[in-house]
Parts: sequence; C-alpha cells; structure tokens
Amino acid sequence: MTVKVTVLGIGNQLMMDDGIGIYIVNELMKEKYLDLCYIIGESDIDYCIEVIYQTKKLVIIDAMMSEKAPCEISVFPLEDLTYNNTQVFSTHNLHFLNVMKHYKKKVEGFLIGIETEQVDFHYGLSLRLENEFFKILDKVKKELRSILIEMEGWEE
Repeated sequence: MTVKVTVLGIGNQLMMDDGIGIYIVNELMKEKYLDLCYIIGESDIDYCIEVIYQTKKLVIIDAMMSEKAPCEISVFPLEDLTYNNTQVFSTHNLHFLNVMKHYKKKVEGFLIGIETEQVDFHYGLSLRLENEFFKILDKVKKELRSILIEMEGWEE
C-alpha cells in the first residue's frame, strides 16, 4: 500500500538534541495532527529506506547543526539535498539523505531541520530545547501545514 504523505522522524534519543525529530514526531502522532502517516525511523537507515518505497511524498524531521541559533527551524526541498549534491548539516555521520541518492526511487518532499544546542551522550534533550519544546512543535506544525499546501494544495 502506498501512503500519500509520510512524516518521518529521525535521530538518536541517546545523543541529546539529536533526538528532537523523534520527540516532535511522537508528539504529532499523539495529537493525530493533520491525520498524516507518522513514522519513527530513528537512526535505522534500512528502515527509513523502506519508508520511501511506501510513500509518494515525504517530510523528514531531524536535528541539524549550522550557524543558526538553537531551536531555529529550516526547511529544504529534498530534491536539493539528495539529488543536487547540496551539503546537509546533519548530526549523523552517514545520513539517510546521503543514502537516498543511490536509490532508484526519487521522492518528493522536504526536510524540516531543527537546530541543536548540544549533541552528547545523554538520554533526553538539552535544557534549552526541552524548555522550548512546545514552541518548536508549534513552528514545525506551521511549516508542515505550509509544506502540505505547497505539495498538495491541501486545505483543512
């Protein structure tokens, strides 16, 4: 069965803010936000690859590291990140997006990146991301809604 739009949370909860994508997608699932298909991929690249074969459009939510302030949100079209050799500022050594380049199926979608404050061995988010979690969640919801409108002409 092919799913129309999948929201995929990736990261590692044992590495502090690297797990923010998982925490956000878990919350969206609990709320049944926009009634989409939500998947927790964690850092399991093989499982994440299976997901792209079962969806038409994909939104990835993940931690990122760049020059931006912690908790800031950035949105990138997947095509720019996977097929046009744009550098992804990911917290992972081998990122799912790098692996996607080598698979036959191109998938339309976006990456919502959440700027980290601290990535280190510890379960749970840094104090700053934990304190700002619901503000981050609201920003992600706003971006997700905009993405769906752009991809689907979606309306509530």
